Amino acid sequence: MNKSNISIIIIAVIYLLLHFIFVYWKRPLDVISSDTKEYYAYLPACIINHDLSLKYIEQNPEFFADKIRSWNKLENGNFVIKTTMGLSFMYLPFFAIGHLCTYLSGYNHDGYTRPYGIALVFASLTYFFLGLFVLKKTLSLYFSDKVICWVLFLIAFGTNITNYLTAEAAYSHSFSFALFSFFIWLQLNGIQSRVLKLRYS
Repeated sequence: MNKSNISIIIIAVIYLLLHFIFVYWKRPLDVISSDTKEYYAYLPACIINHDLSLKYIEQNPEFFADKIRSWNKLENGNFVIKTTMGLSFMYLPFFAIGHLCTYLSGYNHDGYTRPYGIALVFASLTYFFLGLFVLKKTLSLYFSDKVICWVLFLIAFGTNITNYLTAEAAYSHSFSFALFSFFIWLQLNGIQSRVLKLRYS
């Protein structure tokens, strides 16, 4: 195993330890907070309440007062979440696992108990480490393994991604990092394949 792969494993272990030390996942509404409330709202609405119009909010306004930060009410009485649903698609596999765990563990399966918070934390970490791995593959096209190790450590601990993997784990930043890493890798691989075809044609 090369050093850059080992560095990704070390970074993963450190972030897992940070989560066990600060136990952010024990407070699910700290994970599902601020902008995340809107990114995430599609999943409970669709999968648990079966109502993307969000009319179910009016049946229990006190419960949802701190669950969905803001929405627009249309003339027909339906509500519209102000953000798009892209992150909900990225949360979905982890949300499904968290939802299943509520049935196995006895937690309320309303979308806002501890298993859902834990699921979103692991979603953020998983996408970030996938992004790091893909970035490593991209950098390996141009740089030595030693340089790649330094770059990975600097990104992991020298930027504000630390905040977005711990205290604000379900925000969009780690997910965007993964998507950009994939995009750059795909673009460079596409360019390389075209260059090789021109060279050997």
